[in-house]
Formats: sequence, C-alpha cells, structure tokens
Amino acid sequence: MISRGNSIGVLSIGSFREAAFTDEDVELLRQIAVQVAICVAIGRLELADKGTLFLDEIGDIPSELQPKLLRVLQEMEFERLGSTRTLKVDVRLIAATNRDLAKMVADREFRSDLYYRLNVIPIGVPPLRDRSDDIPRLVRHSVSKYAQRLNRQIETIPSDAMRALHHE
Repeated sequence: MISRGNSIGVLSIGSFREAAFTDEDVELLRQIAVQVAICVAIGRLELADKGTLFLDEIGDIPSELQPKLLRVLQEMEFERLGSTRTLKVDVRLIAATNRDLAKMVADREFRSDLYYRLNVIPIGVPPLRDRSDDIPRLVRHSVSKYAQRLNRQIETIPSDAMRALHHE
C-alpha cells in the first residue's frame, strides 16, 4: 500500500516469493526474481515518500530482501539498483502478515533485527473463525458496498444465507 498524504496503497510482499523450479536454471531465475523484486520495492518506496507504505504479507519476504528493507527502515535511504546515488525517503510503514514472525525468528527464517524494527506497535487481530459474531456485520457491509457498486438495492439478506455464512 502506498500513500501520499491521507491515501494508502498496497504492496504485497507475497508477490516477491521465489518460484520453485527443478532444472539447472534455478539459481539464475532466483537471482533475477530477487533483483526484480528489489526494483519493484524500491520504486514503491519512492512513490511512498512523505506518505505510508503498507507491506502486505511481510512474513513472505525473501531472505535476500530482508537486510535491504532493514537498511531502509534504519537509515530512511536507499539506492536504486545499478545506481550510486543515495535517495532519502520519509515513509510511515505498516506491515501485516498471517504468519507467526516470532516463531520464524526463532526458526531463523526471519531476521530478528528486522522483526524488532517492524514490531513497534503490534496490533493482533484474531482470525475470523474466532470472531463469528462479526460475520453478520461484515456480510451486511460487503453486500451494501457491492450493491452500491452495481447500482442495485438489496434490502435484506436471506436468513438461510446468513446462517450458512455464520455456521449456526
């Protein structure tokens, strides 16, 4: 997610995952994928200057990108790939994941210094399966949103449909 001022946009870290190949080109493809991911991330950082960058699925960030992200967070500066010029940014960062980053740190799958840099104000949201009372509100909100988008009027949601969604 990227923002300038009050708006926010999304950058999904999950899209930076390494592809799984079985032939002799694996290493070359991995290196290319990491370099492309770095270019995309850095372009997003430039766009987010003076705003907010939302890193979705931060738990999926490849290990090769973790030190680069840590440097940006610590120094608020970076260099474009292939450039020698250092660019400064002023970015507010929000990160999200459905993975247990503390366990990933313990398993050495995620850098501890990056984890502590990101984990400044943690906001835990229980999974929806543990908040089934929220389902009717979410359904009504979604139906209202899409009805407006489709220029349709939906007065009620059938009770059997709501029961099926609410698992009653």
